[in-house]
Amino acid sequence: MAENNTGVIIGADTHKRSHTVALIASTGLELAAQEFEANAKGYKDALAWACSFGEPLRAGIESTGSYGAGLCSYLIESGIMVYDVYSPDKKRRRLKGKDDVKDAFQAAQAALSYTRCAQAKDRNEAVSAVLALENAYCLCVRQRTACINALKAEIVKLPDAMRARLEPKRNAELFKACAALRVTEGPASGTRLALRHYAKQILSLDKEASFLGKEVKRYAEELLPNTMELVGVGPHNAVTFLGAAGPNIGRLKTSASFVMLCGSSPVPASTGDTHHYRLNRGGNRKANSALYIMAITRMKLCEKTQAYIAKKMSEGKSKDDGIRALKTYLAREVYNALMADLAMLGLVS
Repeated sequence: MAENNTGVIIGADTHKRSHTVALIASTGLELAAQEFEANAKGYKDALAWACSFGEPLRAGIESTGSYGAGLCSYLIESGIMVYDVYSPDKKRRRLKGKDDVKDAFQAAQAALSYTRCAQAKDRNEAVSAVLALENAYCLCVRQRTACINALKAEIVKLPDAMRARLEPKRNAELFKACAALRVTEGPASGTRLALRHYAKQILSLDKEASFLGKEVKRYAEELLPNTMELVGVGPHNAVTFLGAAGPNIGRLKTSASFVMLCGSSPVPASTGDTHHYRLNRGGNRKANSALYIMAITRMKLCEKTQAYIAKKMSEGKSKDDGIRALKTYLAREVYNALMADLAMLGLVS
């Protein structure tokens, strides 16, 4: 066992029922690895075990937003800086193979060198609640869309008489008509039963999505008043931006960090005498989509934005180039609003 006068880096490969924790010295020397239960007792035992080798300097943990969330929160509360480790080193994995111990050591090495990692997001109860509601709302909307597509696909295959009766109806009337279908004996009973099932599912999911949407709006207005005031930002987009940044938005040192996180930073694509920037295809794609919606809304409603796009196009830029530049500006605006909102909640030091 190492003496207690050395700093150690913690690495963890996390799973549902157990976590493999590895330790390396500040010089990069691999010290030890051990498996612990994925519960409060396991987290406490893991930290005590790590401290027996030296003072923990920082930790690199895989999946801090899922399986590693509990261990991440425990270490942060214990005063240890935690980094979320992502994108495993494929070259090293090809050469040396993969198992839990190796992955834990790689996580520790990533935290040591500050590569393949970013400061982990804190977990705040109110923020976690609104993000959970947003996920539930999005799931309802996806399921509703799938049921509508399935319903309309079945209607296309109906006999002409029944198809002619149902197909011209608007969605609301169609769903009610299908939900009221009577199932009688005969060859068509299975089709009628399927249509009625889809329609009832759609109506039920409508109610659920409406309820969840109201709850998301209530939380967003309470937690993110400054972000909600921005033109083109609704409750769902505001919560999307919050989810991308996390409650400890201070981990993003500048607005440029948030721009890159949202995949809206310009990427050089120049060669020879051609000087060009292309769209960034990385970053958080949900946040990027929210920025696009914000940009399109501004282009329709804001004269200043319309003039900005017109100026870019007069300079020989394409409309897409103008929107890319606009999204960069909007991301900075969102960052400042989020900073103000989270400072009001005491989540920004």
